[in-house]
Amino acid sequence: MEIETIGSVAKSGMAYERASMELASRKLALANVAFSSIADAQAAFTQLQASSNTSNREVANADIRVKHDPSHPAANSDGYVYFLSVDHVSEMARLTTALRAYEANVRAYNTSSEMNAAALQIGGGN
Repeated sequence: MEIETIGSVAKSGMAYERASMELASRKLALANVAFSSIADAQAAFTQLQASSNTSNREVANADIRVKHDPSHPAANSDGYVYFLSVDHVSEMARLTTALRAYEANVRAYNTSSEMNAAALQIGGGN
């Protein structure tokens, strides 16, 4: 494998894992946001999908929770409030996994850079 390839693979891995962490954080941020209609909840999900740089399998379908709470400020005329269904445990696991993979890619990139610098020093005779 060429030396430049190692760095580019690590960079693309960091970009993917960063996008994965951003997606999980946005999903967690929207978990308890109330919407007054299904259309509003689906629009928020569509915006989440559009802003994601990761594969579509991670944001495949919008599950929407419906709660009857007439006293909620976002309740519609029938007293219903809509929320995006987010599995907090799986999103936190996704965050942790992506963070660890990101760190591994950073270490690989740094090690590659150090090896390049050492090779230049050896080759330069200094």
